[in-house]
Amino acid sequence: MSIYRGEGGSGDATNDATVSDVTAQAVIASTKADEAAASATAAAASATSVQTLTAATGAAGSSASYNAGTNTLTVPRGDTGATGPTGATGSQGIQGIQGIQGATGLTGAAGADGADGADGADGADGTGATTASVTAAGALMDSEVTNLAQVKAFAASDYATAAQGTLAAAALPKSGGAMTGAITTNSTFDGRDVATDGTKLDGIEASADVTDATNVTAAGALMDSELTSIAAVKALNQGVATTDSPTFAEITSSGDVNLTAGASDWAFTVVSNNLIISYGGVSKAKLDTSGNLIVIGNVTAFGTV
Repeated sequence: MSIYRGEGGSGDATNDATVSDVTAQAVIASTKADEAAASATAAAASATSVQTLTAATGAAGSSASYNAGTNTLTVPRGDTGATGPTGATGSQGIQGIQGIQGATGLTGAAGADGADGADGADGADGTGATTASVTAAGALMDSEVTNLAQVKAFAASDYATAAQGTLAAAALPKSGGAMTGAITTNSTFDGRDVATDGTKLDGIEASADVTDATNVTAAGALMDSELTSIAAVKALNQGVATTDSPTFAEITSSGDVNLTAGASDWAFTVVSNNLIISYGGVSKAKLDTSGNLIVIGNVTAFGTV
């Protein structure tokens, strides 16, 4: 049986539809209605339920994405900061710049922080001091000092200072030199008491000549001016001391002649031009100028002595 389609129905308006065609179309419509109802139910449930969103970090430089099946939102992480430059020799390297923070995730999820940049490498250690470098710099080394122990033992009290007077630079050298000031001492110089010696020197006349007549005479010398017959004295060729036995051609005396021979002595004395011969202080004979001889004892002629 044919059914009139009417205006707006399935098929051509000039064609009639069968009952089976209408039934099939009704089934399709019912199925679509069920699907729409299910979709509406799901939409309503989705609208009323709280969805849990899982955040994930994607590779640097990638785009953000959403996985509906796992309800996961993937956002790219921040780029890794550039490595800091190597530190200069001897100093610590500069720390790397911190990475840029990742972009904020979609729908409330915060982007993960970017990783910190790597620290710069430590600078190389400086070269340590060596004996050669210290010596080259002008330092006085222990090996160059002959009396190292004495040098190290010196104290500030061992050196003259301006407050103490003359500095070492102005000291009199060991080899000697000229002093410009007075020298005093409470001891001796080379074992000599200069104070005592100075007193003696003060007693010497100015421009003293120890060989002049006054000094020589004062010293006890027999001077030419003190001799009556300097020629006779200088002509002596034998001792004339009291213990000597000189020999003379003749003796001329202007005074008494005493012959000493023990306790009793002979004496020849001139009294009023008369020669008196005495023995033991007693006159024994007298010879006058006329040739007369007077004796107090006997006179023996032609006898034996």
